[in-house]
Amino acid sequence: MGRVDIVYIHDAYTDEQFEAAMKGAYRALDRLRSEKVISAVGVGIGLVNRLIDFAQAGDFDCLLVAGRYTLLDHSALTELLPICEQRGIAVVLGSVYNSGLLANPYQPNALFDYEPAVRDMILRARRMDEICQSFDIPLKAAALQFPLAHPAVATVMTGATSPGEAAENVRMAQTPIPTALWPALKSAGLLPENAPVPTS
Repeated sequence: MGRVDIVYIHDAYTDEQFEAAMKGAYRALDRLRSEKVISAVGVGIGLVNRLIDFAQAGDFDCLLVAGRYTLLDHSALTELLPICEQRGIAVVLGSVYNSGLLANPYQPNALFDYEPAVRDMILRARRMDEICQSFDIPLKAAALQFPLAHPAVATVMTGATSPGEAAENVRMAQTPIPTALWPALKSAGLLPENAPVPTS
């Protein structure tokens, strides 16, 4: 390959890893970007505070935010997403199904954030599913489309493991959702009042 579109610094969780990434990987990638070898420099991690550190420390084009802006986890909403919007950093969301809980909240041994889901989180996901069912909408469609309403979010990644799952994700992304679904989820206390929602 003569060039690469995006290169991510991945999983620099600790202070030592952050400092090493900024002094080493970031400088090298910034140089490659200036030489047009790569088009964009990003960071991929599932820790909101560390992503904020990176966003404020360098000139990043995108952040891959893993599982931190979904129907169940809104931790990126308050500070990280506004910073990205202000700085023009495109947000790529990974794990929008939160390790599968939002794909099927009734499955045995359900996972959330790669760990066994706690009962409260399972019940929240099931309550969301009940509300979605009342609108005849799959929970997966709501989970896929909700985060795309935020102006800082450029795209989502779904982690499909087969062509069938990939095709289903396309269907979920294209499923029309009544706008009344989102106020219903907010009224039930399942979404923050200030969360942007799809308008059509």
